Amino acid sequence: MTVKIAIVLLTLLVTFVLMALEVTTPNAVILCALTFLMVVGILSPSDALAGFANEGLATIALMYIVAFAIAKSNVITRLFNRVLGTGHSEKRSLVRLLASVSLISPFMNNTPIVSTLTPMIQRWSKQKGLAVSKFLIPLSYATILSGLLTVLGTSTNLVAQGLLSKYHLKQFGTFDLALVGLPITVVGLVYLLTVGYRLLPSYHGSTVDDVVATPNDYLIEMSIGADFAHLDQTVAKANLRHLTSSFLVAINRKGTSIVPVTDRTILRLGDRLYFTGSVECISDLVQIKGLIPSTETIAMADIINNHARLLEVSIPETSSLINQTIKSARFRNVFGSVVVAIHRNTVNLQGQLGRIRLRSGDNLVIITTNGPAEMDSLKDLHVFNAQAVQPQHRSYRD
Repeated sequence: MTVKIAIVLLTLLVTFVLMALEVTTPNAVILCALTFLMVVGILSPSDALAGFANEGLATIALMYIVAFAIAKSNVITRLFNRVLGTGHSEKRSLVRLLASVSLISPFMNNTPIVSTLTPMIQRWSKQKGLAVSKFLIPLSYATILSGLLTVLGTSTNLVAQGLLSKYHLKQFGTFDLALVGLPITVVGLVYLLTVGYRLLPSYHGSTVDDVVATPNDYLIEMSIGADFAHLDQTVAKANLRHLTSSFLVAINRKGTSIVPVTDRTILRLGDRLYFTGSVECISDLVQIKGLIPSTETIAMADIINNHARLLEVSIPETSSLINQTIKSARFRNVFGSVVVAIHRNTVNLQGQLGRIRLRSGDNLVIITTNGPAEMDSLKDLHVFNAQAVQPQHRSYRD
């Protein structure tokens, strides 16, 4: 084995490890590996950049533009709202979903299809009382399987087509791959509708429902007493903005909620403060003289007001928030929202939420003052669950 081969193998190994650990986005890892091989002289600049001239890669880029334009136009969402139907039969709705996806996916890249349909299906499943887990995995696999039917269906096919063109070899016709892809797709869909359907769990719940049902698992309530040293001062001067283990998300003042809390918000006697954090954070907060822990069950209606809504959003694969923390992304300032909880693979993440690096697929429960149109227009977040909580206006009780 030569030194160059050893370097290439080591580079590939490091690349796979970094992608598995999700240190950063896969494209960033691969680009760094490519740059490294060029710097050490294993690849010449022309060889390193040759891939960007691949016709298939250019086609993929153009298809992404078209696909995301269609996604933003809500054409697919409106179509599939009709396709899914009334939801009286979970199995029938799943059949209609997979059949429709299998007709579209061969002519569009599967990533924008899945990212567009996922929040819509989550909303629809919640409205109909169906298990969302029975739809999302089949949706993903159906787009992958049906993408095998044409050259346009997957990025891999397009790259291979570009290489055939580069070396002046006979290229595939649009439907040539269907000879192999069609049987695979049919068998795969039958499996998803039979064996796969039985194996998938029935998960009806959602993170935002959990927060409303058990808010004390996600929030800590503290009241301001007469001996609080920073009465009638701002949140910033009271040093409550940059706490090490918790974050101040809302204030209830005599029955009226203040959301979001800014650095200039004035603290008054009797205010009830709501912090994100685990139970362990209480020990840090009680060290602040004048803050009194509450022994009552928190009511989300005391936090939500007519201008602030409780939403559940997901981080899509294309989001610029991936590998950023809530704090570094300036979430409150950029999105006009505060994060109450982060769920990853159905697990509620503990610790200081502002320091957790976000990953694709993370579900966030947020309190936002943005309207539905503003939230739906965000490309970095997908809204799929809005929790109706009736705000209460009641007088403050100690």
